[in-house]
Amino acid sequence: MKHATPIRRAAAAAALAAICVPGGVGQEPAQHAGRPAYVARREPFKVEVTVPGLFEAAQMTEIALGPETWTDLIVETAAEQGARVEAGDTILQLDTRAIDKAIRDLEMELALGELTLRQTGLELEAVNATLPLDLEAAERAQRHAAEDLAYFLETGRAQSQRDAKFSVESAEHALEYELEELKQLEQMYEADELTEETEEIVLRRARHSVDAAEHRLKSMRIRAERTLEMELPREERGLQHTAKLQDLAWQKARHALPLDRERKQVEEERLRLARQDSEERLQWLRKDREALTVKAAGPGVIYYGDCQAGRWPNMEKMAQTLRKGGKLQPHQVVMTVVQPRPIHVRAEIPEKDLAAIRVGLHGKVQPAGFPERRIPARVDSVSRIPVGPGKFEALLSLGAEEIEELMPGMTCSVTFVPYFQVDAVLVPSSCIFTDPLDDEIRFVFVKVGECDHEKRPVVTGKTVGDRTEILGGLEAGEEILLQDPTLHN
Repeated sequence: MKHATPIRRAAAAAALAAICVPGGVGQEPAQHAGRPAYVARREPFKVEVTVPGLFEAAQMTEIALGPETWTDLIVETAAEQGARVEAGDTILQLDTRAIDKAIRDLEMELALGELTLRQTGLELEAVNATLPLDLEAAERAQRHAAEDLAYFLETGRAQSQRDAKFSVESAEHALEYELEELKQLEQMYEADELTEETEEIVLRRARHSVDAAEHRLKSMRIRAERTLEMELPREERGLQHTAKLQDLAWQKARHALPLDRERKQVEEERLRLARQDSEERLQWLRKDREALTVKAAGPGVIYYGDCQAGRWPNMEKMAQTLRKGGKLQPHQVVMTVVQPRPIHVRAEIPEKDLAAIRVGLHGKVQPAGFPERRIPARVDSVSRIPVGPGKFEALLSLGAEEIEELMPGMTCSVTFVPYFQVDAVLVPSSCIFTDPLDDEIRFVFVKVGECDHEKRPVVTGKTVGDRTEILGGLEAGEEILLQDPTLHN
């Protein structure tokens, strides 16, 4: 007899939670030489797998606010959970007072920014117009100061020195003339016969002129000394200082004035970009303002929170949040508009039953709320990776027979019959023994004659409860021992 392949042996050895309905469960064991025996026979055999499931809507629209800038999301009103809504119905209204004020403030800021931008543009035009003139004036002032200094050093100082010396000399000559004239008058009046009174007047006038000439000479000497020793050096230093300042002013103007124009240009560009940013923020705020009134996109039933693998884990929490004054978080799913039909089942498949559940397998759905009903279903998909420790998921479509009261989120159980044989050869699992050196080798003890037996290898199939299917090595009608006879010799 040929042995089963490793794949077939592995499949045959899979333990499945099931219900076995063999035909000879109540059969009394036969006796063989004082040992209990069992007659193998063909009987109906099936494997049933029952797993938990949830009813889930095929079409759901999650409601989550994703504002561009606004984050102050305060609930004003919200549709009640379980309410039926139509397209266009308001299902969530948030407080708009704060955002309305923000929009007004930003509109005012935009208006002021526009005026500032226009003013900066005018200033930039003025800078562009006056820049050549200012540069020319600074250059001219620098050139004039340098010319004044050069003239003073080359001509002016020497001329001022000569003027001072000439003034002193002129005063000296004037004094000499006055002294000579007084001397001549005194000699003349000694010889003439003029009256004493007239003579005295003329001489007094002449002497006064001499005194005045002496005073002027003294003043001219003082003034000349001051001019030569103080005023000319001061003027020279002043001209040098002015020339240096004007040169610095010219150098500064050459660099600072163009930089000032560039600064104005950058400032104008900054204000223009700031205006664009403000306009963009205003558009975002207006868009966010519209989004604070949420309307249903289509008909459905309101569920609070979001659906996660058929469950609604945030329903109670969102029921507390969706009250007047509740604060929502951006991008948080706060409610879902569920279309109750079409509806399908999301079943949880234990890993030990995964090999038995395949796409296309049919089963029966038993709603927990309507346990007397059975709804036909078909497996549409099975997850390729675990959705939790030792858990996989299967999606099932329902047959035409649906219960009107069924709603997404309700629970159920799904029963599958992944394996069925009308006339399988079944034996008690306890009478199949394993080779101690190779647990893949299984055998039974078959009755031979009235008192003898033989050890025979068998190929086993599925095991359900305390019954195991025999795929090869044993035929119906043969008797096998329920105990290992080698242990009782």
